[in-house]
Amino acid sequence: MLRIHAILHGSSANGPGIRSVIWLQGCTLNCPGCFNPQTHASTGGELFSAGALADALRTTMPPETEGLTISGGEPFEQAELLTEFLTLFKQQSNRSVVIFSGFPKEKLISEPSWQDCIRLADALICGPYNRDRQPDLRHYLPSGNQTLWFVSDRYTQADFTGLPTNEVFIHPDGTVTVSGLGKIL
Repeated sequence: MLRIHAILHGSSANGPGIRSVIWLQGCTLNCPGCFNPQTHASTGGELFSAGALADALRTTMPPETEGLTISGGEPFEQAELLTEFLTLFKQQSNRSVVIFSGFPKEKLISEPSWQDCIRLADALICGPYNRDRQPDLRHYLPSGNQTLWFVSDRYTQADFTGLPTNEVFIHPDGTVTVSGLGKIL
């Protein structure tokens, strides 16, 4: 079962176009200054089978949604189930997939069990968050040591240029979600 921290529809600060975002629950990287420390615990969140999550998105994702962004937590700490989910998601739609990962590209490439998951993405923003490195907004990176990796030919650098870096959602129940690249001022 995938451990999901939250799902948000209608984001414009998590990749090109209007996107749905899934934050996975669980991360052992614990990058100092991480924007999503509430996603680090390996407990909490809500459990979904890959099929149930794909069905939930199919029925709730607004039609104007260009794609799906996966963030965390650390997505590749749930790579097997994420691959199963993304396979179903891609079978049901032609929407894009962007993944944020704290692992550097070299580590992602070196793990054979992660390759199927990587192939299902169109772009990855990868590398550990480093609060001491300035963001690279030209390349849509929360810290300048990270990499924007185009896995497919669906996007180019131009698609990630000029995107909003942050957004705030006030939900009907009064809760607030701050989303995007992080504490970038």
